[in-house]
Amino acid sequence: MTLFKRATRVQLYSFLLSMPLIGLALNHILYGHRIFQDYRVWLVSFPILWVLGMVTWYSHVLYDNSIQQKYPNIEQGRKRIFLKSLVMILVMTPAVLIIFLIYDWFGILGYSLRADHLKYGMLVGFSVNLVFLTLWEVLYLMEKYKENLAEREILKQMSLQQEFDVLKSQVNPHFLFNCFNTLSSLIAEDPQRADSFLNELSKVYRYLLRNNESSLSTLENELKFIDSYIKLLKTRHGDAVQFQLEIDKRYDHYLLPSLSLQLLVENAVKHNVLSKTNR
Repeated sequence: MTLFKRATRVQLYSFLLSMPLIGLALNHILYGHRIFQDYRVWLVSFPILWVLGMVTWYSHVLYDNSIQQKYPNIEQGRKRIFLKSLVMILVMTPAVLIIFLIYDWFGILGYSLRADHLKYGMLVGFSVNLVFLTLWEVLYLMEKYKENLAEREILKQMSLQQEFDVLKSQVNPHFLFNCFNTLSSLIAEDPQRADSFLNELSKVYRYLLRNNESSLSTLENELKFIDSYIKLLKTRHGDAVQFQLEIDKRYDHYLLPSLSLQLLVENAVKHNVLSKTNR
């Protein structure tokens, strides 16, 4: 129904579940034990109360949603609760009294207004609106809290992915350019070494392409990649580069960021002096 489009599922269910109890309480105030003796109370008064209750509830929904849209953040909770409470006390609760005035004005089923009816009616109205206010606000806060957690997690993943992509974009072109220079020299000087170098280079770039969509890799796969990468470095720098890897096999299945070992090796080579006498 169009009427319920702006109401959340919780708001709608809270009305449908609470309205029978509200109708029973108000009819008991209006007619006392007649609700068990006069079938007209059920045929006439209950439908009237449902219509009036629906109007009051939907007004409450529209106001509640407008306040949430104006002050959506968790930090604005005090202001949101204050404005909702203000309207609940000054508007929503007194609105229940209109029901008694309507019944008295039209003399519905012989009803005549009494002072104690107003007191009990105010109590019912306040209790109902307090339950609605508390329930809706608590559920709203829980939903916003989940949204904030999800947004933070997404931003964190995006930040990490961006950092990782930047690192890979810096590594791949620079590394490839140097390898091509080395390969070009080897083709003329030593075709056999050039063929071996090209074979290791293809292994390295197959690994890079395979792991381009994944941010994690096993230590075993990273070490295989590093082995090929080291062979390329040794071909380029000769005896000036020496590596020794000592890693316990029980850690082979552990996960780590892809290319993280390659960056460590590259930085070690980049920031050290390479020569045959000073390694």
